[in-house]
Amino acid sequence: MPAPIPPAPDLQHLKKQAKDLLKARAAGDPEALATLREHLPRVARDDDASITLHDVQTVIARHYDFVSWADLRATVGEIESV
Repeated sequence: MPAPIPPAPDLQHLKKQAKDLLKARAAGDPEALATLREHLPRVARDDDASITLHDVQTVIARHYDFVSWADLRATVGEIESV
């Protein structure tokens, strides 16, 4: 289920969140793998060793109900500029 975007989102925090998820997956964290599988269906079908930072950024975006990292980044940029 998508999570609401924080009221004052910070792109640097979201980037760190993506990197942390990638590290957790590399460490074999089952919760990280479950999150990846939930938001990136190909992970359930393919070898998850090929997951990239771009893939994980997509997962973070989808977690917040955005189609892509670019969409999330654009929305955060608009919010930050207000």
